[in-house]
Amino acid sequence: MLGEVTPPDPNMLDISRYLLYGGDYDFSRLPRWVRRFEIRYGALERCLKYVKNDFLPSYCEDGFVVVVRDNNQIVGVARRFTTIKANVEGITYDFLYGYYAKLPRFMGILRNDDTNVLFVIRDGVVEDAWELNELTPFMVIHTLSKRLRKPYWCSRSKYLANMVFDAIVKVSLRKLRRSERDELIKQLSKVL
Repeated sequence: MLGEVTPPDPNMLDISRYLLYGGDYDFSRLPRWVRRFEIRYGALERCLKYVKNDFLPSYCEDGFVVVVRDNNQIVGVARRFTTIKANVEGITYDFLYGYYAKLPRFMGILRNDDTNVLFVIRDGVVEDAWELNELTPFMVIHTLSKRLRKPYWCSRSKYLANMVFDAIVKVSLRKLRRSERDELIKQLSKVL
């Protein structure tokens, strides 16, 4: 996380097991065009509150962290609260997590004239798609929170809405290569 000076959380392995459960897939089997729609998960990490104390110059007391793993189709998003205590034995760190989302690693928004389609890719194929009435962070997070299927889920939060909106790849139908466009349209027509 940007500006982070605290050590890694030893419980992160357990957290990643929960958030990434159900998403394993051999990425070597993914069609090339799918990689274009990998969510920019770096945009999902954000510190909401930096603090300073006598022990550290600054650290993130309240922020969002992302959990990803190679060959896993899930991007886990959690809100992490960090507390630091100092005593004669040294500095101790406590981390508390609130789970916010298990997002598809591959999804996008296809723009064509006045139509915007939010779609999810799983196992190399378009699994689901929804036409958006308007292209706003609220509409995207509202659609995801209501319509995602297991193993995915998403909470509604104003912080998360803006981060997810920024992280999703948005493409114009006209700017896709012909082969990508044809394949995407073929797959979208099966789920819309």
